[in-house]
Amino acid sequence: MYTTRPFRGMTCLCRAAAEEYGWKLPFLSLRHAVLAWSAFTQRGTQFQDQLEFHTSQAKHWLKRNLQNPATISEADALAAFMLGAMASDRGPVLPAQLQHLKGAVAILRYLSNQGKSSSELMQILAPLIHRYTNTYWTVAYLLDCTESVQKFSTYSVTSFHQRSKYMEIIALSAIQPEVWDLDVEAIYDVLNDFVFQLVCCIIRVAIGETSMESTRPAIVKSVLDAAEGALSEPDFLKSLETLGGSLYPTPISSGSPKCYGKAWYFQQYRGVHLAIEILSSTSILQGLARPKAQQLARQLLSDYKSRFSNDKDYKAYAGRRYHLYLMLAGLALPSADIKTRIYSEIMSWLTYQ
Repeated sequence: MYTTRPFRGMTCLCRAAAEEYGWKLPFLSLRHAVLAWSAFTQRGTQFQDQLEFHTSQAKHWLKRNLQNPATISEADALAAFMLGAMASDRGPVLPAQLQHLKGAVAILRYLSNQGKSSSELMQILAPLIHRYTNTYWTVAYLLDCTESVQKFSTYSVTSFHQRSKYMEIIALSAIQPEVWDLDVEAIYDVLNDFVFQLVCCIIRVAIGETSMESTRPAIVKSVLDAAEGALSEPDFLKSLETLGGSLYPTPISSGSPKCYGKAWYFQQYRGVHLAIEILSSTSILQGLARPKAQQLARQLLSDYKSRFSNDKDYKAYAGRRYHLYLMLAGLALPSADIKTRIYSEIMSWLTYQ
């Protein structure tokens, strides 16, 4: 059973895996992981039993293979990654849900240390597995600093070129590959990746400052350095320039999904810059008071007023994510009236969703 729903990245990876290893998928851990994902993407309770069965079987074969290192393969890493992605997609990030993602990274490192060659597909997908694991581990670490999370403490950086390459694999396996713009998708991957990490860093640092912590967690600097590096990569800047982007762009006319996407990427770009500006100061309060932070906050709020308030199609396009930027903008702008109105907008936004 292979799902035919378009525009689901993991579904595209399932097809790519089938093309690489054969449509029968001889690796049982991966076969059951793919079937579990297929059930996971379907609507209705009738698929719940299939989801639970194939998830259980995927775990069984993973455990069995790991007990005999000679049988471990890159397909097991992909299976573990898929199980972790499903667990993360079901709800809040919890340490237990990270075990499969951490296992995927561990398998890749083991195979590399053993000198085993990897397929061309896995050479491209390995940075995706590291990136995905990296993001979810960072969020879990910052918001739930338990021992089980802290044991996994390697922060890896994925380049814009690597993001473009795995987006190409995803696009080629999509039902409508012609509608994918790889550079745009890579830009989205960068921005969407870092906004959650940076917001979690801000929350964690703010809590620490109110508790009079003398030092920030080391991971905060790693995230900040990685975000600044990603936004200054020549390939990223070139792609953004091609798209027509800048930090303070002129308004973009509405009327098509392409316009919606273009405007949304620019807003994400400014939102990530706002988060970096806040976090790069010596304290969160000082960062919020910076002129550049307040300028970006006003721009984000203006974007919301001009676009979201009167455009239901665009509101549906951007999903829930914009409330993160509204929250940062509300913190940065000093007016109490503005803070109240932003709070009202966020609650209205969440109710709408």
